[in-house]
Amino acid sequence: MPLDNPKTHPGFVPAYQVSAIPYATSSAAAEVGKGPDDMVVVEFPYVTRFFTITNWGNQHLSVGFTQQGLLASGGYSSSFDGQIPANTETDGRKNYFTILSGTTSPRLELRVKKLFFEAHAGGKTAFSLVAGLTGIHPSQFPVITGSDGFQGVG
Repeated sequence: MPLDNPKTHPGFVPAYQVSAIPYATSSAAAEVGKGPDDMVVVEFPYVTRFFTITNWGNQHLSVGFTQQGLLASGGYSSSFDGQIPANTETDGRKNYFTILSGTTSPRLELRVKKLFFEAHAGGKTAFSLVAGLTGIHPSQFPVITGSDGFQGVG
């Protein structure tokens, strides 16, 4: 029986065991604002193995795995140093994490095909992103959404 040229898929372990393909990008200075019109979306050419984000702007940066994760009502966010930025519990948002101004996230070992960026409060901010990519094409990766049973993404 022929193998019929099997394709990689999100559960294909060897794709995460080899060295990653490098990927780096940055927003323009003060490009990222608050709200759907000022949100920046990074779509990766392949599924990530890991990523790190630096917020080099003057505002806190909210990062979500879906647009709805940044815009939905209810819940609250978290930041890496345990500090919850002002207005987090009252701004009616959920399912994102916050990178404080002038800080860098830890290396996040997460498989994603998109990331959504928004200034946490009023004003604009900017970021740099470094990711390691697998050889898995985004079309092979499932759509992650709360309506499909994926909790914590929006």
